[in-house]
Amino acid sequence: MSKATALPIVDLTPFVMSASSDEQLARAKHLVEACRDVGFVFIQGHGVPKETIQQAFEISKKFYDLPKEEKMKASHPPGWTVHRGYSWPGLEKVSNATSSVDARDIAAQLREVQDFKESYEIGSEDNPDMPNVWLPDEVFPEWKPFMTGFYWTCWQAARMILQALSLGLGIEEDKILGPHSGHYNQLRLLHYPPIPSSYVEDNIFARMPAHTDWTTITMLFQDDCGGLQVESPTQPGVFIDIEPIPDTLVLNVGDLMMRWTDDYLKSTQHRVQLPPLQDRAIVTALVAAASALPSPLVLVERQERSLEDYISRQFNISLQGALLNIGGTNSSLVPGALPGYVVASPSKINPDYFYSWTRDSALTELMITDELIFGTERVGNISLQTVVEDYTSAQAFLQTVTNPSGTLWPAGLGLGEPKFFTNGTRFNGAWGRPQNDGPALRATTLMEISYAIFERNPMAAQIVSSIYWPIILNDLLYVGQYWNTTSYDLWEEVNGNSFFTMTAQHRALVQGSLLAARLNTTCAPCNQAPQVLCMLQNFFWNSTSNYLLANINANQVTRSQINADPILAAMHAFDINATCDAAALQPCNSRTLATHKVWVDSFRNLYPVNHNATAPAAVLTGRYPEDTYYTGNPWYITTLAAAEVLYDAAAQFSKAGSITVDSTSLPFWRDLSPNITAGTYTNYTAVNNLITDMRTYADGFLELVQQYTPANGTLNEQINKTSGEPLSAIALTWSYAAFVTAAERRDGQFPPSWGANSVQANQKINGTCPFGAYNATTQYTPASAAGAPNITKPCETLVTFQLIYQTGNGENTYIVGNTSLFGNSLNSTSPNNTIAVLRTNNVTAAEPKWFEPAWLPAGVPVAYKYLIANSTSGTFTFENITRYITPPACGNNTNVTTYDIASFSPHS
Repeated sequence: MSKATALPIVDLTPFVMSASSDEQLARAKHLVEACRDVGFVFIQGHGVPKETIQQAFEISKKFYDLPKEEKMKASHPPGWTVHRGYSWPGLEKVSNATSSVDARDIAAQLREVQDFKESYEIGSEDNPDMPNVWLPDEVFPEWKPFMTGFYWTCWQAARMILQALSLGLGIEEDKILGPHSGHYNQLRLLHYPPIPSSYVEDNIFARMPAHTDWTTITMLFQDDCGGLQVESPTQPGVFIDIEPIPDTLVLNVGDLMMRWTDDYLKSTQHRVQLPPLQDRAIVTALVAAASALPSPLVLVERQERSLEDYISRQFNISLQGALLNIGGTNSSLVPGALPGYVVASPSKINPDYFYSWTRDSALTELMITDELIFGTERVGNISLQTVVEDYTSAQAFLQTVTNPSGTLWPAGLGLGEPKFFTNGTRFNGAWGRPQNDGPALRATTLMEISYAIFERNPMAAQIVSSIYWPIILNDLLYVGQYWNTTSYDLWEEVNGNSFFTMTAQHRALVQGSLLAARLNTTCAPCNQAPQVLCMLQNFFWNSTSNYLLANINANQVTRSQINADPILAAMHAFDINATCDAAALQPCNSRTLATHKVWVDSFRNLYPVNHNATAPAAVLTGRYPEDTYYTGNPWYITTLAAAEVLYDAAAQFSKAGSITVDSTSLPFWRDLSPNITAGTYTNYTAVNNLITDMRTYADGFLELVQQYTPANGTLNEQINKTSGEPLSAIALTWSYAAFVTAAERRDGQFPPSWGANSVQANQKINGTCPFGAYNATTQYTPASAAGAPNITKPCETLVTFQLIYQTGNGENTYIVGNTSLFGNSLNSTSPNNTIAVLRTNNVTAAEPKWFEPAWLPAGVPVAYKYLIANSTSGTFTFENITRYITPPACGNNTNVTTYDIASFSPHS
């Protein structure tokens, strides 16, 4: 045995941090080189949190410390076909004949030495071929929930590594990643119990003899005991001690990957021996190994089921899937999420969506509330009423959390924060801030919950007035005050005025006005609704190309603005009682139908998976044709939206009993009925035929979702544009919610009217649109009856910090200072401190002006400085000076704006 030697070390942080393609390519090539030359490599920056790994070892130790009779309650099934559950010492024997002599003789010799180890194998809960074997909950209640989540956390790391290997090999990602669904992997928890070292040295027992893995890849997490040995790449038969390196995993190539790459990547022999400790009389070790395996069959839904059967089954899976991604439902998928916090996805790496977004949460809870209104009280043991009540309390609390967007008092800026950690704490990283659709959507959802309360509780007026209205009013104050400012769109990429955002704002203000009247109170900010409507009707229509623009006033964005944004907006504005010419854009409006055609057509030849299909065939749709996120792919959400908006429109046409085809909508209708001409159709047969054609077209989009739904019904964020494999974040909550709402609209289940036909919704402004806003400063108040904590309300002054600095690749600007909003420190880079992130809204090529509005205690001097955080390297660079400012005294009514030139070198 040779002297201890380190394996190659590859840092994959650029993949975790979504760094530049050049940085990712360099690391990917390094990874491939290591896998080619050695077959083993240490991986840094793998994305699995250190705390999660530590917890995995701690829980594993608790399991192995149980009496054998308890562990045997989850014993390995008889036979060799199912590798799940607990294997006791002596049950399993590794034998790998590599000699040129008779392999049977070698194997027989190897089996004479018994392996002294115990293990526990875990797989996906949705793998029908290898069902998991779990301990009874009363024996070890935390075992199954934690290990289920850890399985998927490991899969996210494996997925990222497979993507890096694809990039480094220079082949299409789906060639390697495509066959892996995540449901056929294996998590193997190995324990090497204490044993006298002489037993191993004298070949009485073995730890694990030399072997190769038959998987595609294996990831190994070791404790600090060691014992792993790898065969030397230059000296066959010589094994090298691999000493553990903190915060890394050991990756090795498996036989299948070696075969896939025609022996280009190397599957190397390795073994487990006594660790290189000075005192080895009795040794013990813990190891967690996660192996990636391709799926034997991934896409089977379309072949096995009719569309009706698929929808029936997938509806239940999707509703339950959305609920299980919410804290408080006793779900193992979202460990640590507090009750009422909607987790976007269980995915924690590549991408990390384990956060609670205001937008996603509101849309999901809106769906759940409508299900409650439709009569669904429980799903399994989950009470829908409890879920929405928990959501209400969570949102009341989050309104008061100081965050990088600001605070609740005095001007409500903190309400524009897009996302939080699932334990209710602030997220301090660089992000697209603010996002003004969040407060509007949350207000709408809470008003829908209020409607449900009025339908179910005789004390509704008192409950809604005391508990719900204060939360709703805070959001409506924000909408009224900031509707005319730019913010990031629903895809968190474009800073401007979004059609979806403004539609959500208009509906919220109208709905708020109507609810206020029902509660015998007033809603002053709701008077801004006509101004919002004026902007929606006059600034977003592209008359030349016949579609609605997704964004206007967009900063440094050059796109066609063909986007799912207006389609999702029409769905949100949908009111079954509204007419097609209602002021709030409805699904049956000619502009919606025209936009639908242009948007869908933009993907027909863009995605290979669509096979250049022509209308009236449905195709998979994405967000917008210029999308580059994950190289740009179809989304489940958007393809479901393409169907749902047509079901909505068909229902509205059916209720009206007529269809008007004009020059705007004619291109859409001609895709369904080539000989149709402009005019109003009132004949029952003609109208019914057109509605049937529309619903058939809508069904085509659902059939595509069916075709690309995995056998277990899990809906990810995206669908690979080439292979059709599920892609990006797993079990996306919004994807589940989108399926539920599309299925309900297809079935004729519609939410209660929000007032699209009301006077308040149709107040139009003649002439120039006014852009003034409601001043809600000092009117924001915690909703204490709903569980919000009290906050102090000092006299404060608005200071807008402006920094002139041209950032480099991967850089973001921050501000720290000796005030609580800025972390109470001039030198802190801790993510637990409240470091403000400067906004990009005013950054232009001519003047790179970053800014951060902050309400600070009046008359109190503030010391501050700027810093640059490099997301790729993880480094921070501080200014070499400290700046000072004293906000005007209380009652001065003067706002202050700084103009600070950065004092550090560009791209430092």
